Amino acid sequence: MEDEVWEKTPEDIQDKKKRFGTLQHWIKIRKKRIERLKSKLGELKEERREWEKERTQLYKELHSFQTNYIPSVSPTQQSSNNYQWSLNVDLGNIKRKVYLGSDENVRYKVDEILQVAKYGPRVNDWKDNLSDECREDIRRIITNNLMKEMEKDNDMVIKKWRDNKLKFWDFLK
Repeated sequence: MEDEVWEKTPEDIQDKKKRFGTLQHWIKIRKKRIERLKSKLGELKEERREWEKERTQLYKELHSFQTNYIPSVSPTQQSSNNYQWSLNVDLGNIKRKVYLGSDENVRYKVDEILQVAKYGPRVNDWKDNLSDECREDIRRIITNNLMKEMEKDNDMVIKKWRDNKLKFWDFLK
């Protein structure tokens, strides 16, 4: 626009033209910034996808290790005709419920191991307040001893478990 025409243009139109030019400049700058941020966002998303793949792979490996090499032992007390203890054991992808012993024998053995007279003979008193504590002590003792045995020869323990030749009373020591 020529200077003469520009000077004769009303001031509010001149202000609008200046504002239009300023906005056009800032829009151009903002578009470039948005493109850079989109590019950076794409890079960050790709990095996150790679991390997720690695995390999934590690999870599978850790889950496989836990399933095959870390036993899960859950003692249960049953009150059928005679009071007895059983174990729900998950080891090497095999789950079984195995007999541990009579209530009296198991409680005596746990007292002997812990060197206390805490649980004693409580036949026909299987709902006493100490059953949960006794259950936790049994779980801890058997799990620790089983893990020690697995550290020595994991394959042998797994093989005995698969062949149903693992005696859990032996781990209550």
